[in-house]
Amino acid sequence: MNRLALILAIFLAAPLAATSEEARSSEARACLGALKDRLLVKYRESGGRFDTRWTVGDLLSADEMRELDGSYFRRDDYSLQWPKDRESVAVLSCHGVFSGRDRPATMELEVDLRTGEARFNDPPEPLWPKIADWGALVLLLILTLAALRTIYRRIVVHTKPSTAARWSYGALLAGIWLLLIGGFAWPFSHTPDHLAVGYLAPAMPLGFLLYFGGAQALPPINGFRLLLNWRSSAQIGAALWDLFEMNKSMEEHRPFLCVAAALLLGSFGVLRYLRAQRTGVQL
Repeated sequence: MNRLALILAIFLAAPLAATSEEARSSEARACLGALKDRLLVKYRESGGRFDTRWTVGDLLSADEMRELDGSYFRRDDYSLQWPKDRESVAVLSCHGVFSGRDRPATMELEVDLRTGEARFNDPPEPLWPKIADWGALVLLLILTLAALRTIYRRIVVHTKPSTAARWSYGALLAGIWLLLIGGFAWPFSHTPDHLAVGYLAPAMPLGFLLYFGGAQALPPINGFRLLLNWRSSAQIGAALWDLFEMNKSMEEHRPFLCVAAALLLGSFGVLRYLRAQRTGVQL
């Protein structure tokens, strides 16, 4: 029983330690950012002059110094240094933020007083995650493109459609392919580190345009093509719903306009289908 408790403690310690380190980092960043603002204010109030003897105590009042005492760090953990080899540059530090295994134990915020630019001493991003990220992206493109090629050869080429229908099928399948890729990449486009896969997020609207255009241009000479035509008509109505939702002036007429657009496009497809059935011509 004691051994089981020890194992559970080990497994739980890792996420707890990571959470604690993130909290320590957040507190240190917030305080260093506030000290940076006070340093720039003091620099401006001094007429663009600075004194390398300034310390953290020269930036804050006694009450403000007490506010540096947080959950993880005390006022003595913060310091202000002036590198001798870099004029007008100050370095604000918080000691003991990290364990020091994979990054500096001391968090530093380097401030250029003349330009106001500041940057933390964050470690460079390791190369391996970038390689794995771009590798996953290339693999995704290759596999989905191979699936698209197989579908095109099995469904389109074997049915021997007209040239116009072949182009329509190609646009339809390419649109579905881009929709799948864009849908997969969309969540990653909003992450702070912006994974490489996220750069494919714009494939989503482009894929929808190709899918809709290909389905609408496809001559509805049979039930399968008519179904594709009708489905794309309904989806353009749903897309218009989202578009009108952003426009408050269209809110009252949104349901009517969306349904009307879907029915109009769908009815146009039915008329083309009936004409093809009556004349026997592949539109």
